Amino acid sequence: MARLRTVKPEFFDDEKLSSVSRDARLTFIGILIQSDDYGVVKGHPVWMKNNIYPYDEIKVAEFQKWITELEVIKAIIPFTHNGEQFYFIRTFSVHQKVDNPSKWKNPEPPEDILEGSGEASLNTPRGLPEDSAQDKNRIEKNRIEKKRIEKKGKENTPACEKKLFLDDVRLSDKQHATLLQKFGEADTVKAIEYLNNYKQSKGKKYDSDYHTILNWVIERVRENGNGRTTGSTGKTPAKTGGAKSDEQPYPVDLEIG
Repeated sequence: MARLRTVKPEFFDDEKLSSVSRDARLTFIGILIQSDDYGVVKGHPVWMKNNIYPYDEIKVAEFQKWITELEVIKAIIPFTHNGEQFYFIRTFSVHQKVDNPSKWKNPEPPEDILEGSGEASLNTPRGLPEDSAQDKNRIEKNRIEKKRIEKKGKENTPACEKKLFLDDVRLSDKQHATLLQKFGEADTVKAIEYLNNYKQSKGKKYDSDYHTILNWVIERVRENGNGRTTGSTGKTPAKTGGAKSDEQPYPVDLEIG
């Protein structure tokens, strides 16, 4: 999907771009528009030609000549991923400000290409170098944003969706399967029931029911199963350094997802 991009006035002053044909310069603008929010675009020549020049009768061989011109001046850098061709716009992060980048739809360029993208800007008059530190910061920011978006996408997958067990315990399928594997079905069922009753009676809320079970509930269930109680109240003795009473047997309000 094409996107709104910025073409600076200095574009027409750039010495490197002036060394290629007019058609190659126009093609470069088309590639800029067709790229994703990280400066990567599909590199199949037929796809590129049809999306940049949908109404022009241009032979693929002619279009490929313009692409080659842009490759020679390193305006675009080719790379392959799983047998498919892609192009990375070398100075994309310098000249395009994307406030809310979309999810990556194309693969990330190899490390050596990203590290080498801090060369002189194509849109800098007379080839004056851009601030390489600023360029690297923008590249790193884009990479961090990519990882954040990928992580968010993984968290929204069916395997990570929380399901309700009993009245007040939420676990993902993966978390539930891990508990079954670690502690067996009987103790897992008891732990879920124990935590459910505890939350209901005390009005407690936890950021992660899964880590709460791991942190203290499963141990409490096993202690109760072994009859480890003391005194007339029948309460389990407090752990050293733990809480003062059965109301809060261990510090468990973990902020772990």
